[in-house]
Amino acid sequence: MKNNQLSGAEHAKDLKAIVKNHPSLHVIDFSNSEMNVNKNKLRNTGAIAIVEGIMESTDVGHSLIGDINLSYNYLTAECLPHFARLNDPDFVQLQSLNLSYNALGPDSIRILAPILSTVLSLNLSNTKLNNQSITDFVEVYRCQCMSLRELDVHANLITAEGFHDLLACLKTNNKVSKLWLSRNQVAADLDLFKIIHTFLSCNKTLELLDLSFCDLDERAGELIGRGLRGNRYLQSLNLKGNPIKSGVVEIARAFRQNTVALCIKDLDISKCQLTCQHITQDFLDMIQCPFTTLKTLNIRDNVIKYKGSQLIRDALDDNKTIVKLSLD
Repeated sequence: MKNNQLSGAEHAKDLKAIVKNHPSLHVIDFSNSEMNVNKNKLRNTGAIAIVEGIMESTDVGHSLIGDINLSYNYLTAECLPHFARLNDPDFVQLQSLNLSYNALGPDSIRILAPILSTVLSLNLSNTKLNNQSITDFVEVYRCQCMSLRELDVHANLITAEGFHDLLACLKTNNKVSKLWLSRNQVAADLDLFKIIHTFLSCNKTLELLDLSFCDLDERAGELIGRGLRGNRYLQSLNLKGNPIKSGVVEIARAFRQNTVALCIKDLDISKCQLTCQHITQDFLDMIQCPFTTLKTLNIRDNVIKYKGSQLIRDALDDNKTIVKLSLD
């Protein structure tokens, strides 16, 4: 029921009744798109009504609700303790929780901790998380037997300190396969950001990493490239909107110098301030190497100009894997 002009103040009783009286429900989705048209505005009143509906749907002894999506619904921290009541795994086991784009505040993870053990996909992007929130996450992750597979915390207030602590926690985990960290200033302290090198070399489960628009510079790009030399599991890397410039050469070099076969299929280096000078032989080898795994390569919105595009075009003659190239 996305974008249906539902109001928590007006429809709380109806929302509760829908959830309570339909025990076969598996998914609750009252989220909104980014378009400011027909938005639901459940606010805390509506969210609390939904939780109460779940808690009171006891006719069958347990709830089948496994997926809750209330993104863009004007929620605040006031509603979080009510979600934390859904902490009995014998009654309800949430597997996907999306509360993104709500002003929940930095204590969100600490308050939601009682229900996080069963969650496979957690989206708290743009909810005002900070480094303390990451400290809370690390504590929960280490103390609980979490099943988490996907974590989205993009567009928050996480800096290099929180980034370091998060990657240190997940470095050797065997569960989290997708991590979205875009639009966080994670590389302001390069000494802390260096953990990306160790993380990429050691981690054996992460398949998707989104670091787009994180203000990564050339040195940060080089650290990522060096880390990729020992990685064989990452399949999608998004560095869009970072001025990595010559750092892309180290990333390209990883495709040739990786000792265990780099498996990246999707690489986004659009808006990275690349010029023709960065289209080196290492970059071309990344494309034309017979062992390359690349299927999609996004180089849009750079300044490689005609000469650089010609070099790439010639390299594509020897490529047999890339099915989509964005170069405009």
